[in-house]
Amino acid sequence: MDPFGHDSQFTADDHFFHRTFLSDERADDDAAEILGLLDLPSGARILDAGCGDGRIAVRLAAAGLEVTGVDHDAKQLDRARTAASTRGVALSLVESSLEAFDGGHHFDGAIAWFNTLGFLDDATNTAVLQGLRRSVFDGAPLVIETLNRDAVARHHTVAPEAVVVEREGAMQIDQSRLDIVAGRLVTTRTVVRGSVTSRRILSLRVMAPSEWVTVLRGAGFEVEDVSGRTGVPLDVDEWEMVITARAALS
Repeated sequence: MDPFGHDSQFTADDHFFHRTFLSDERADDDAAEILGLLDLPSGARILDAGCGDGRIAVRLAAAGLEVTGVDHDAKQLDRARTAASTRGVALSLVESSLEAFDGGHHFDGAIAWFNTLGFLDDATNTAVLQGLRRSVFDGAPLVIETLNRDAVARHHTVAPEAVVVEREGAMQIDQSRLDIVAGRLVTTRTVVRGSVTSRRILSLRVMAPSEWVTVLRGAGFEVEDVSGRTGVPLDVDEWEMVITARAALS
């Protein structure tokens, strides 16, 4: 048993440090890419699985989609409500873990962006995908952004340098290792705020494209395309992977 406990939950510290690179400009680019991949008409009902602070959801709503965001974190959902109010758009927000959520065959499409999927054990990860399938209509698109295992394995070293993010006098230090047998990127995350230091372990399932094809098919989706971000061809040097799948006919 590890000394800190494995943790799949996004925390206030994560939100604080992620703001150093999750800029408004990046959110604009992400939303534009997602809209192109979904290719749905105005008024379509979209499920944002793991919506966090709503940075993508509010932009999809501003583009004319009817968006429901699901997240386990009430504080993140409060931020999403504030963002929606500021932008003058409507969001439907649901406080729930993804494995417990069932959208009731209600949505025209779904997204899981920015490594939302994969922090749970394999059985629960599969249950989340099955829940997404139950939430969408036959033929509905599902867009996933995640890490490409081939790139992680190619570039990961036995003793990689720590990734350090500093903001307002606080520091986040990530030290990662790749468990090649389990197919998981395991990160010890240390946060230093003044005299207080906290540590937790995050374990993200990283899969090769062929594994995603198999897992998604088992959950009721057929993969249509796998690429790097912004449509660039996927190769072993592209860390970020975008998967476009479609719900198979029942």
